[in-house]
Amino acid sequence: MDSLIQHELRKDEVHVRILTLVETVRFNEWLIEFDRERTREGYEQSREYSAKDCGCAGCLNWIAAWPEGVPDEVRKLFMTLGVDPRKPAEVYDMGDPLEDGSMWHGGWYTFFGKLLEGPDSYDAGRRIPDSSEGSSRFQLGFTSHISFGHSKSTAELLQLEFIARLPWRADPALLEFRRSI
Repeated sequence: MDSLIQHELRKDEVHVRILTLVETVRFNEWLIEFDRERTREGYEQSREYSAKDCGCAGCLNWIAAWPEGVPDEVRKLFMTLGVDPRKPAEVYDMGDPLEDGSMWHGGWYTFFGKLLEGPDSYDAGRRIPDSSEGSSRFQLGFTSHISFGHSKSTAELLQLEFIARLPWRADPALLEFRRSI
């Protein structure tokens, strides 16, 4: 069920009321209440995640390879929630490349929402799903335990955490350099 939520802000002594549509979505075992418009606006106002900010091999590969590594159903979920997949709050690599040249990456995105049903990926040691060799190439979970990097009140945010096994698409010289250190 969708509902309107009223947000009250004060700006330059002028009282402003903003009405936003709150929706729900079921994704696998989770039922999530979310505010697509507020999330979309937040992503529009934030700068795009830049590999230049970090420059590590893992970040550069994520930027190059995420379009082919994120399944269609997860891309649709991003669109539904208002999340811009080009702008993760955090992304990191999870060790050396595997024999086939792919590499595990982890990270998270945040959005305005609330977990109504389903496990919190932070609880009971379930920080992120299993990243073993035989597991799915893309796994995700949701948590209300928000990691660093937000100036917004975290009470209104949910974090979508992921692990993804991606092919190597960044400059091969970066991979060789990474292996040498």
